[in-house]
Amino acid sequence: MKNLKLTKPIALLLSGLMITGSFAFSASAADLTTSATNSETSVVSKSISEVTELLNATAYSTYIDNYAEMPKAKSSVTIDALNYDAALTTAAVKKDTYGGVQALYTPETGTVGYKVNIPADGLYAIDMEYFPIAGKASNIERALRIDGKIPFKESRYLSMTKNWIFDLSDVGETTTVFKQDPDGNDVRPSSIDSPVW
Repeated sequence: MKNLKLTKPIALLLSGLMITGSFAFSASAADLTTSATNSETSVVSKSISEVTELLNATAYSTYIDNYAEMPKAKSSVTIDALNYDAALTTAAVKKDTYGGVQALYTPETGTVGYKVNIPADGLYAIDMEYFPIAGKASNIERALRIDGKIPFKESRYLSMTKNWIFDLSDVGETTTVFKQDPDGNDVRPSSIDSPVW
């Protein structure tokens, strides 16, 4: 009988907590402002400005429709990644050789700026060559800005894939024998980074 006497009050208490608990949550952000110099901005305001910029950007289909009358470019412009503008660059970049080619390493944070002379108005296609150094398993993500602005939403998240191969280091040289699980099923080998240009 004791268990029955406590069951109803506990059930009532738990249901009351569930009902009031759903209304009692609130959240607030910490003040992350920095005041070292006037040129520095708060983390919060920077994030808000980035979100606002992204929300105000148009889709690529709308962007291209706005320039429907613009002719396709008749010439190409090549930008050497090593000739970046230090005044426009905030990233800790590093010049090094990757895959036998002199290149510019760009970290996950910061920006790399270039001053480019475009010979004529027109629609230009952008093609980037990159070397995905081994490390994280995720794709490389970068943003493209023209004159400091996101031209369309899709340029905010440019994803560059990595090259993966099966790790066959423990497989014989002349035969391909895969490891097997206890039931005799072949086990897929793990994947490893295999960077290529």
